[in-house]
Amino acid sequence: MSSPSSPIPAGHARATRYRIRDASGALVAVHCRQDGPDGKRLWWEQPDGTPGLGGLPTHRLPLYGIERLRACPP
Repeated sequence: MSSPSSPIPAGHARATRYRIRDASGALVAVHCRQDGPDGKRLWWEQPDGTPGLGGLPTHRLPLYGIERLRACPP
C-alpha cells in the first residue's frame, strides 16, 4: 500500500483503502476506491494485496468497524 507521503504521478489519483476487519480485529479484506477525472473506480483486495476476495462473497464480509464494538459496553 502506498504511504501518504509518496509522490503520485501526474494524472493518477490516490486510492483510499478501507480495511475490513472481523470482530477480533483480524484483517479480512480491503475495499479500495480511486476517484479520477473519469469517475470512481472500486475494487477489493485480500489482506496480502492479491486482487479480489478469493471467492468470498461480499455478503459474508463482516460489518465495517465491527472490531470497534468490543470496546463498547453492552
